[in-house]
Amino acid sequence: MNSNSKIALICSVLGEGRCGVEDYTLKLYKNYFSLENNMEIIFVNNLGDFLKVLKNINITMIHVQYPMLAWRKSFTPIISLVFNKLFFYKKIILTIHEYSQAHKLRKYIILFLAFLSDHIVYTSIYEKNQMPKVLNKKSVIIPIGTGISNTYPRCDNRKLFDVTYFGLLMPNKGLEDFINIVKNLNTNNLNFAVIGNVVAGHEMWLDGIRKQYQFISFYTESSEEKVSQLLQASTLMLLPYPDGISERRGTFLASLNHSLQVVTTDGGFVTDELKETVHLYSNQCEAVDIIQKLLLSKNFWISNGVFEKYLAQRSWFSIAKKHSEVYRSLH
Repeated sequence: MNSNSKIALICSVLGEGRCGVEDYTLKLYKNYFSLENNMEIIFVNNLGDFLKVLKNINITMIHVQYPMLAWRKSFTPIISLVFNKLFFYKKIILTIHEYSQAHKLRKYIILFLAFLSDHIVYTSIYEKNQMPKVLNKKSVIIPIGTGISNTYPRCDNRKLFDVTYFGLLMPNKGLEDFINIVKNLNTNNLNFAVIGNVVAGHEMWLDGIRKQYQFISFYTESSEEKVSQLLQASTLMLLPYPDGISERRGTFLASLNHSLQVVTTDGGFVTDELKETVHLYSNQCEAVDIIQKLLLSKNFWISNGVFEKYLAQRSWFSIAKKHSEVYRSLH
């Protein structure tokens, strides 16, 4: 790789904790840069920002992560990659974080971006299998890593929360299901926590929930260190994903990384490995039964050794190294 050439890692500008893909991109940059210094992270807010990247003669390769929350109503990625194909001819790597669960229009956008790219990174074998086989000839699978490090010290080792929810806070993303489940537990003797950042435009919705369910402790807009400490202070993680658990769930990985027993929704994206790593439920009554059983006895817990085995394949060092191999293959 030419010492003067640069890889542009494109990132949106919502800020830490606002978008899982954006958080992943920032982590990738930090860990890749610890291996090699030929990458520059560039924050793109609009088409003009992307065109500046295309015009930069020192940048020979552009890595785009898609979809990002900030681009959910934007055609900037498509227009930019079309311009590149017509005028600039830079190598394009596209990481597809979600295809199988995307709505129909977004699927068409992802397919168009994929055809305009020189190489595709999938985050799981399941996502790869959903794409047209013609695209898989120029692809690789690199799983995502956890966005929350487990390296922050706590003042004590007490478990403050029995059941915790962690994720972006907006309607119909799981918080309502979490509340409906924990309401059926003994709310007088158990402690519950919700950790996450509220998605812009839904602040009043969350305020209403906080006022209605005062037996739950809410922690929003927390730093990575604070989130890690809250996770360390939790016993069980309840993650009621509306469309089921999958290997691309960063909140699930962060929970495993903090040795939490994860109770989560079954669905069509569950692998054999996931079945061994989490406690799956099909309905809310089943979730209540599982939580009560886990709180009653550790005999039903999944061992930390299982968590460590699962996470070993998803270490940030491994992720950064695999990306380095992809970049080198394209030069």
